[in-house]
Amino acid sequence: MRIMRIFGICMLFMLVIAFGAYAKPDPNIEQWDNVVTEACAGDQQCKAVVKAFMSAESGGNDKVVSWGGCVGLMQLCYGTAYTGSLSNIFSKDNRMDCCSGISKCNTDRNNCKDAGYIDPRFDPKSNILAGTRLIMSNLKRYNGNLVLMTIAYNAGPGIASSIIERLGDRPATVENVLTEVGPAIRSHSAYSKWSQSKIEQKIKNIPNYAKKILRAYVDYGGDASKLQGSAFVDVNIDNSAPAYSSSNALSVPLGKLGTYTVRPAIKAKVKYDQTEYQRLKILVQTLIQACSSKANSYACVLQQTSAFSKTSEFQWSVGGCDEGTEKISSDFAEQLTDCIGSSDDSCVCDISVKSDQYMPGTGYSLSLMMDVDEGLNPGSSGVQLIDQDGNDLMSANEKKLIMISSAGEKKVLDRVNLNFFIKDIVVSGGSSIAYLSGENTDKGGQSISGYSFPHDSIRIKKQGDELVFSNDGFKSERDCNIEKRTYRFCAVSKNHELYAYDEGDQMTKKRNITYRFALSFFDDPPPIVTGVMASDAKSAENSMIIMWDRSPDDDVTEYILYYSDTSKASDAKVNDLKYLENNFKKKVIVLGSDQIIVDSGFDISSDTSCAFDQNKKICDYQYSLSDGTKISFVKDKIHYLKPSGKYLYVLSGLSDSNQYTLAVVAKDKAGNMKKDPKEYLFTETTPKDGLAPGFVDFITNKVNKVWFLDVKKPTMNIDGTQLTNILRYNIYYSQSAFDDASKVPQLGSLAANLNTFQITLPIGSYYFAVTSVDNLNNEFKGVGSKQIVLN
Repeated sequence: MRIMRIFGICMLFMLVIAFGAYAKPDPNIEQWDNVVTEACAGDQQCKAVVKAFMSAESGGNDKVVSWGGCVGLMQLCYGTAYTGSLSNIFSKDNRMDCCSGISKCNTDRNNCKDAGYIDPRFDPKSNILAGTRLIMSNLKRYNGNLVLMTIAYNAGPGIASSIIERLGDRPATVENVLTEVGPAIRSHSAYSKWSQSKIEQKIKNIPNYAKKILRAYVDYGGDASKLQGSAFVDVNIDNSAPAYSSSNALSVPLGKLGTYTVRPAIKAKVKYDQTEYQRLKILVQTLIQACSSKANSYACVLQQTSAFSKTSEFQWSVGGCDEGTEKISSDFAEQLTDCIGSSDDSCVCDISVKSDQYMPGTGYSLSLMMDVDEGLNPGSSGVQLIDQDGNDLMSANEKKLIMISSAGEKKVLDRVNLNFFIKDIVVSGGSSIAYLSGENTDKGGQSISGYSFPHDSIRIKKQGDELVFSNDGFKSERDCNIEKRTYRFCAVSKNHELYAYDEGDQMTKKRNITYRFALSFFDDPPPIVTGVMASDAKSAENSMIIMWDRSPDDDVTEYILYYSDTSKASDAKVNDLKYLENNFKKKVIVLGSDQIIVDSGFDISSDTSCAFDQNKKICDYQYSLSDGTKISFVKDKIHYLKPSGKYLYVLSGLSDSNQYTLAVVAKDKAGNMKKDPKEYLFTETTPKDGLAPGFVDFITNKVNKVWFLDVKKPTMNIDGTQLTNILRYNIYYSQSAFDDASKVPQLGSLAANLNTFQITLPIGSYYFAVTSVDNLNNEFKGVGSKQIVLN
């Protein structure tokens, strides 16, 4: 049974962002309106997104070919269009890879054009339909986050996944996402062969591209509020708003909240509208009742909040609010609630702390409590924050050690019980500090402060129902197991506004009053992954094939693969998740639209067969599926074997002959996963080098009536990958042509450090072939022969 908990409701004034007036739609884009309407089934939001991408990608020109070989209105690359779910949209005739390699792009682009634009991707209707399907699939994959989806479309889903991983618990706002673009691209293998200048240019272009998409989306009639998590709201700011108040405090009668002004640099206490707050509380309770028992809670939450936006006085969004001073305070509060809500006890939580450049120097406070003294704030006494000199007026740039003291005496406390309770929260912010106060049944109110700039986190110990601070940081204590919250919400009041002075651009701006809170579904994590099997990848180097059963939970979004060649499943230390995280390698396999669907079963013990390309002189090793068809599994790519309900993954980058211990763990949309490795189904396997060196070219020449065979050392393995070692060359011959060296005599061998072999056969006509052999005696003998006449 699912149980939902509300972690806390914190007041936030969310500054909206203006992207300017609407631009006139481009006629080059509008000429495709009928096709886009059909592809989107008339949905306006879909049309706006598709036209925005068409505008940025091709400008409405259906004959465009990019430097990378991407084609048409939606700039679809060969691999994207002709693999996976998009392939059946296009005709199977005249498919052309217009860019088979970066060095050939310019030539191949011309070839594509000279062929009369016959590639099916040039068909506008097919191109738009495929692009629409890809965009909407990715938009769903990234929970409606337009900026993440834009990056996935432009830089690849791997970059978007890397950004999500880097964000951690931070919301995927435009600012946060674009900040992580550079680190994600610089560290991603997809860009490893790019020059540094080209990588930096890509990083520089992406923010401009993303903003272009956002603006175009609005230009073509998009409703930004429907794209959750993008932090993209288009409003007209009233620059003629009244000036800020110069009074030291403002007061609004309880139960009445209108439009008023406050400058944050002046300390001001404001009583909030408990009536509105109570109505919001009722909506949250409705949400809990409606969605707590649903198998797909995410769909339920989106449906309910969408209905709330239409019928209530709040505009709802899922995914958190913008960055800012108030968010820092509420994030701090939420972390404390996570800690006290941990299922562990006598453990330690790291409470992260952040700084904000707009924190006003003299501070200001926002306070809110429920069901306490009719909503009025009780007096706060107990603890406060001081610096190492005993000063409680701290500047953001002093960088002094921060300590907790008793409130009245300013005496540093070595240990203090916080007695923090979840249901009653007061949040305030000031200077460089974030404060949180909780009700104490004995002493009224207590506070714990957040941070100073030299510190990234505060370690708090959970003991029973208490949170305890200590100056020694509890360095030797074990960490608490923290349940991640499932959904974060912003509910923006439609009726009430605040005009406040913005320190960033020194203007008075209109802000919406926004209630920010989080709900957590304590649903069971996905069950243990079953059917885990691993085997050496045949005819390959440093690779293994891993298969497992698909999870029965429909909200699983990724699988985590832990693997190590230094630990065994029988080791007791493997039963600790922290040990796995620190000592095992981890591959996060995200389920998305780029997974390869295989419509047949597969036996992991199957061997491979070679499809030899005579032109390229390489071998495409293929496995036989249950229905008799053959397939080349793509390394480091998730495959779904649809009939058997199994996933398959070819893991590369291993070390042949080393025994690996591995386990697969399922993770759902909310971040839930089994965290006790004693439940994991570990398996062990040893990858082997089964890959032969590549094709060997040779020439013959005659010196002083003696014939010699000169060998040209290959640079690739027989599958086209980089060659690592050769032990020797074998020379085969026959008086008739052959294509399998195993069926003819061997004339001799030649050490790998030599390149000339003396032929000792009588005068006559012969056919020769040379193969290369590595130190494990891997040898590919399916090579063609070359005729030589000895005279």
